[in-house]
Amino acid sequence: MNKFFLGLLVSCLIGQTNAASFSEVGDAGELLDTAQVTVGSGLLTSISGSLINLGQAPDDVDDIDLFKIFISDTALFSVTVTSDLSADNDSTLFLFDSLGQLVDFSDDVIGLIPQFNPGDIDELSNGTYFLGFALYNTWPDASLTEPLSGWDRDPSPFQTGDYRLDLTGAEFSAVPEPTSIALLGLGLAGMGFSRKRKLPN
Repeated sequence: MNKFFLGLLVSCLIGQTNAASFSEVGDAGELLDTAQVTVGSGLLTSISGSLINLGQAPDDVDDIDLFKIFISDTALFSVTVTSDLSADNDSTLFLFDSLGQLVDFSDDVIGLIPQFNPGDIDELSNGTYFLGFALYNTWPDASLTEPLSGWDRDPSPFQTGDYRLDLTGAEFSAVPEPTSIALLGLGLAGMGFSRKRKLPN
């Protein structure tokens, strides 16, 4: 039984190390201080999330998801969108630098779907960036000189649904804390000890 829990711990640790996908937890924020930090190790190849209704009908409020990522190769960096929104999938991608200044955006590359292609930002330096996904006609209060401070919402049309962002040239922006891994190990060890105590003589 101890071998089972040891194997489970090793599997969890390997999963942390080799993880390439990130799934939105709850609702990602829309400003730098509330953006969802992508936690993992190594290459970040996809982000999955959902645009939800932040209001209540008839006063619908569109969702804006912002993710903190690390771009390790600006020449290779790309984002391909797959979405299943409730109307026409009309959406927009935004890229902000570490200070929140808008460095690129995309709209209507493939039909109504945005896309960043390799070479779009090859003049920029590798580093921390914020990747935003929003409905069409919702625009950031930001520029090349002014950091993100809010959003002008006027979605056309309003819609909700799931999406996936497939990336190249990107990595997770933060690695799991050693304490969280240690706590995982202690928790699994405790489960094994508890099970051992409950075994009949």
